[in-house]
Amino acid sequence: RHTRFRGVTGVQTCALPICFPVTIQRPIYRAVSAGVYSLRATHIATGCIVNTQSVNVSVFANPTASLNFTGVVNRCTGDSVLLRVSSSGGEQFQWYEGSLLLTGQTFDSLWVTQSGLYSVRVSNALGCAVTPMVQVIVSSLPAVSVTAGGSTSICGGDSVALTASLSTGVVYQWFLNNSPISGATGRVFFAQQPGSYSVRVTTPQGCTGGSSPLVISLLGSPSVGISAGGPTTICSGDSVLLQVNTISGASVQWYRNDTSLAGQNGSSLRAFVSGRYRVRVQSPVNGCYIVTGK
Repeated sequence: RHTRFRGVTGVQTCALPICFPVTIQRPIYRAVSAGVYSLRATHIATGCIVNTQSVNVSVFANPTASLNFTGVVNRCTGDSVLLRVSSSGGEQFQWYEGSLLLTGQTFDSLWVTQSGLYSVRVSNALGCAVTPMVQVIVSSLPAVSVTAGGSTSICGGDSVALTASLSTGVVYQWFLNNSPISGATGRVFFAQQPGSYSVRVTTPQGCTGGSSPLVISLLGSPSVGISAGGPTTICSGDSVLLQVNTISGASVQWYRNDTSLAGQNGSSLRAFVSGRYRVRVQSPVNGCYIVTGK
């Protein structure tokens, strides 16, 4: 608290036989310490001195107060934060949002759900006060969706690229059937298994948002059985008949040592040469294929 002395009237005393009142118009002193203050003014031209009455200044201590948060507090839409003030010597509280007095908010705590600069005026019985403050930022939840880079019905062994809509400034986590997929933290995920896929993104402020699930289904591959019409260890010049059993209309391609055999597209193959024989069978229904061999 500062005490100003302004427009003080005093009594002139000097060597003249006549004393008369004078008014000191403009002297100002800011008192910041306790004590007894008075003013003596000397007239420059006459040397006359004016003495004022003394003023007793008392300086009372401010209460101490601190909030449970300092600086900036980040929260997400739908969240709330409890601001609480700890005080020593404070008896009265009044909360503000910016310069707006919050009517009825005269307790030592305040629930906050929206962004703003919040402060609380803590005062004692003498009117001395302090005002700690904190900035609250409430960020929106991120909205994210998932798109598939192809059909959501895939063949066994195939995959489809799933892409999250948000591309920058977020952290990703992919889920399969509501369980996190280990290591799946990129914007794009290649799904190979059937199930319900979703992605959760987290902003730098810690706000999270999740996508709607996208279901990946697995198409059936044709059932295939391959058999030999005799021993698979044969003498030079001999042969063994290999037979594949599968669904009607399926496309067939025979291989020896992973090299396709031209024109060998039937359900059987007579093998004269040693090697590893395999057959690729593709379904006429959904295009899925399977490779098996002897």
